[in-house]
Amino acid sequence: MSVKVNSVSRPSVSPRSLPQRRPSRFSWFALLVLLLIIIILVGVGYFCYSYFQYQPPEQSASPISYNPEDYQVPLGITIDNSANASADPAGGWQVFNLPAKGTGTSTTSTLFSFKHPAELVATVDSRNNLVTLNSVTATTTRLVVSWKGTAKDLLGYLKDVDNINATAWEGQPGFRVTSSTIASVSGQTMIIREQHLLAADLYEYVAYFKSGNTVYTVGLIAEKLNSNLAAFFTVFLNNFKVGQ
Repeated sequence: MSVKVNSVSRPSVSPRSLPQRRPSRFSWFALLVLLLIIIILVGVGYFCYSYFQYQPPEQSASPISYNPEDYQVPLGITIDNSANASADPAGGWQVFNLPAKGTGTSTTSTLFSFKHPAELVATVDSRNNLVTLNSVTATTTRLVVSWKGTAKDLLGYLKDVDNINATAWEGQPGFRVTSSTIASVSGQTMIIREQHLLAADLYEYVAYFKSGNTVYTVGLIAEKLNSNLAAFFTVFLNNFKVGQ
């Protein structure tokens, strides 16, 4: 017995009859937004890394070290009070005396005295307790002597100086100390610094010492410091006398 199987024809399906999937009109916009967010996150991350990686440290209110072994001697500064010196380097200098009261020169009741070369012209500002010696040849080179009464010791006084300096120049430090040393000059214990005057872009050797209840500040300011100026500053300090 034979069985005849009739074939069933399948309807043909045209590709055009299938539903077409259209791309969402928001896909490109979403991709652009995603890329923009990634770029912003990368930029913010890089900024934060750079800021915290290279942020300068805060300046100490007092750059003075209290351990004398930590001090560094400024370039060229040498203190020599030996009586065997072959010649007096200040032998031809003029003598300046500041009376204990008022201004001018006197041989009695002297607040302090010093020797200086003739080419340095002294100007006294008694209101601000200041004596300035300006060079007639180098306008940016000058010596400055000031004095102030205080009950604090020398280190306590310098703490106040450094605290004031921290915001002295439009909220920024007025000077930066590059080295500091303790020395004994003509019987006086001094703190001698080398520092950069930031606002004027000048450099200074400055010595602080206390006699009685008064702190004296002696500074040599110039465009650049060198061994010749350091030697000159040393001679000047050796000839600075209080109450003589």
